[in-house]
Amino acid sequence: MVDYGIEVEAIVNNSFIEDAGLVRGDYHHGNSMCAGWKIERDSSISSRGEFNDTLNIEFVSTVCRGRHAFSKRLQKFKGEFTTFSERLSDVLAFNSSCGCHIHFSIPKGVGRKAWYNHFTELRDDYFSRIDSSTILSAPLKRKLRKHYFRGYATKLKKEEWLKGTGDRSKEFNFQSESSNKGMEWRSINLLGVTTWNEFFEVLETAADCIETFISKIQKYEVKEKICFNRSEVSRLFENV
Repeated sequence: MVDYGIEVEAIVNNSFIEDAGLVRGDYHHGNSMCAGWKIERDSSISSRGEFNDTLNIEFVSTVCRGRHAFSKRLQKFKGEFTTFSERLSDVLAFNSSCGCHIHFSIPKGVGRKAWYNHFTELRDDYFSRIDSSTILSAPLKRKLRKHYFRGYATKLKKEEWLKGTGDRSKEFNFQSESSNKGMEWRSINLLGVTTWNEFFEVLETAADCIETFISKIQKYEVKEKICFNRSEVSRLFENV
């Protein structure tokens, strides 16, 4: 079973926050919004006139034990906003300063080359499923693809993977895994999403890809084991 966590960066209509009586917490010290969700400040988010009165918020979930729990947590998120309006675009906006990071548990210890290849396959699977979606419009698909690689979610390159460098700001954050916070998939985003159907389509598609990814690597025959401790990674690959 895969455990999940998610961070959703968004521009929020402050009227909702005031009406709901919510108070945004500090970065990494969020205040409770509802069961399983906290709201906190994130200085990387910038509003651009999306609403008359805006608040920049990162929504952070607690750990979801399994895929079903992840889906229910997303529905709980929606429920907090639909008490104010049924339309996502009335309460939330996602511009190019916003990201969406999914954490997930992952078995450790697969071969070096296959490990890297599995991550590129995960990316390609996501692109393919987004492209084939019947819910997302063609312009929205282009936005999601264009914003996939960005300043704090740059493309993972094989040479960096082999050397164990540059993990924190790559599309896959291995430092998060090494500190027992789950693998962080940083490149998912909601740029241009304006409806709840689109919101769920993007995030459930990403979770589908993660489930396929985990299934693949669990079947892989382990020949060389890797520990994500930084010093051990450096030692393993110092002669590569």
